[in-house]
Amino acid sequence: MLIDWGYETRLIDRIAVRQAAAALTSRERRVLTRYYGRDETLDEVGKHEGVTKERVRQLITHAIPKLQARIAAEPLRPTARTTPPPGFDKQAFLRHMRGLIEQRETLARERIAEREAYERDVYARERKSLDAIMRREELAGLFDPPPPPKPKLPPPPYVPPKPLPYVPAAAPAQHVEPWFNPARQPTVGDMRCIAQYALGYLLAILPPQQYGSGTMGTHAAHVICARDADAIATAMQSLKRAMPNTARLSAVKLDVPKDLLAASIGDHRGAIRVASLDSGRQVSLEVTWT
Repeated sequence: MLIDWGYETRLIDRIAVRQAAAALTSRERRVLTRYYGRDETLDEVGKHEGVTKERVRQLITHAIPKLQARIAAEPLRPTARTTPPPGFDKQAFLRHMRGLIEQRETLARERIAEREAYERDVYARERKSLDAIMRREELAGLFDPPPPPKPKLPPPPYVPPKPLPYVPAAAPAQHVEPWFNPARQPTVGDMRCIAQYALGYLLAILPPQQYGSGTMGTHAAHVICARDADAIATAMQSLKRAMPNTARLSAVKLDVPKDLLAASIGDHRGAIRVASLDSGRQVSLEVTWT
């Protein structure tokens, strides 16, 4: 049998609250009951009482000190008596209380039994549904063992591939700039392109301190080579060797005679003159330095 050991304490607390509530008005009691007993908000209490939430807050603020003062002035009077009041049957009271406790425990056991029966029923329904699903899957053959693997066929006999006939690869065609094409008669524009190539190569192999003079050179170097990129690069190497280490390449362009197929180009780093010789098969390269 379950025994409610806190019943007497709760009963004493309720008696104390009833004694202290005698100092409050009916509205204050209703407001405190709704706010603390039913966990209603200030707005909800105000709607029931027909006042604003600020008025409800004021009622609670004034009611709590009244309760505290009443409890401090009149502590709880003990309800136990040495002698029962007239007409009080203690044995009947005890039988009545025991009956209430037994009824509550009986009701709790019934609810537990109902809950257990409900859970057993739910489990039985779910198990029945799962059994039906498994039977359908078994009839559909989902639980049958997999078929044996098919025997592997032997690999086909090896047949060596037929050798392919050897075809030599064609040599890649070399790209030749039109101004270096010996089969083409050069023009002034071709001479200018050749001069640009030669000057760029020469500046690339010279150190910076050896070019950039702003005056006409007092010394000159002249070389003749084939109208070919490799030949011109070799000629620029020979021009570099002809210049001493202290020389500075002149940036002043040389004059071009009118009756000569030639071009003279230059910038702040240096200048060069290129002329066509032997019907364009050869070129003349000329630079000056100080």
